Amino acid sequence: MSQVFGYLCSDHTLTHAVMAQVNDQLNAVAIDERAGLGLGWVQEGRTLVRKHPGQRASAVELGALLADIPTRVLVGHIRHAVLGKVSSSDLQPFRFRNWVYAQRGGIEGMESLLEQFSDEIPDHIRRNLQGQTSAEIIFHLLLARLQDHGAFTSVISAHQFACVLVETMLHVEKRAKEAGVKAVSPLLAVTATERQLTAARVGEAMHYRIFEGIDEPVEKSLFAGHRPKPVQHPRFRAVIIANKIEPDGDKRWIELPDRHVLWVEPGWQVKTARFEDI
Repeated sequence: MSQVFGYLCSDHTLTHAVMAQVNDQLNAVAIDERAGLGLGWVQEGRTLVRKHPGQRASAVELGALLADIPTRVLVGHIRHAVLGKVSSSDLQPFRFRNWVYAQRGGIEGMESLLEQFSDEIPDHIRRNLQGQTSAEIIFHLLLARLQDHGAFTSVISAHQFACVLVETMLHVEKRAKEAGVKAVSPLLAVTATERQLTAARVGEAMHYRIFEGIDEPVEKSLFAGHRPKPVQHPRFRAVIIANKIEPDGDKRWIELPDRHVLWVEPGWQVKTARFEDI
């Protein structure tokens, strides 16, 4: 069991207000059951990661950590202890140039396809591979396709970014089937670049929530008996998507259908499409 999530916002100084509303949903893996926690984000054109392997993950208050990162887009991964310990190099998310990536699930026996998949990855990208996990291999296949689509030399659209992610996932499924390797459900992927977020679902449920404006709580009263009103930010926009969400009747959480991809247009329109239709 693990939880993967992505977050995109218009103003990182209000992330703390978002976390105040979704922190419980992003703690589906209890603090004392974590075997690792990682965050990857884009900040001023650079990709950065912060990883907390093993017991260090149990000392992290996720909401406070996210609110403290000055970025408009990030992805995160929380590993459950039942999956066992993992080295820091294999702990997600992964990064390369302007992209960060995390996933849940994968392909059983992916290591047996490593040589075949490695031949599809250009040398300068393959040199970034540090392990042989399903997530890292799929990320580098995604990078190879992003390069083919010109994303290394120019900015591609959010829709194109989503198309490349779907293309990569379908390719991995096809190659695994041809090799007689069992595909494991789920395969949930979340990836981001500067001001772009896309996620795809195969199997296990993912839910997303859209913020159109937000109220920022005021921490202190000015005098005894004073009840300060929250500060309203009507122009604020954000989207957060994750697995292991239990809406409990909260209709603000929307399920991303199986075998669908989600992306966010520059005008903050959240789009979804079936793999076959995109």
